[in-house]
Amino acid sequence: MKKSVIIVIGVLISVVILVNIVINNPTFQNHEDLIKYAIKSKQYSLAEDTYKHLIEIDSTNNIDLCYEHLTSHFSIPKETRKDNHSEIRNDDDINYFYKKKSKLNVQEQQDIGHYGLGLYYSFQDNYEFALDHFGKIKNKNLKYLNTSIGNISKEK
Repeated sequence: MKKSVIIVIGVLISVVILVNIVINNPTFQNHEDLIKYAIKSKQYSLAEDTYKHLIEIDSTNNIDLCYEHLTSHFSIPKETRKDNHSEIRNDDDINYFYKKKSKLNVQEQQDIGHYGLGLYYSFQDNYEFALDHFGKIKNKNLKYLNTSIGNISKEK
């Protein structure tokens, strides 16, 4: 009797541990599923990091990835209280990322860099800098550009 109780308890503990491991460490078939999970669970840093990774391996200069990258970054609260201290969102890295793109020799990359910087400054309510960067974009038909400029006009 004692031996069977110990076996049952051991099996239950093993099942609980296994379930916790599976639940706490979800796996994903692709980046899109990971991003959906990150946004749904409000893990915007994870979404931002995944978008950045996709941008770095993308050869098509996908403006959608850049737009979502910046949107997920600015979904992270500016300040978060943890335990007895505050954590401030680091905006320097994303600013540097798009500054680098804006200085590349490929016009499409420069446009994406300037668009990213324009959107970056727009999220920070620095509309003068945002419009300056939007104005440096050569491809005036770039997706999101006119909408972003229009949104600034509404805010001013």
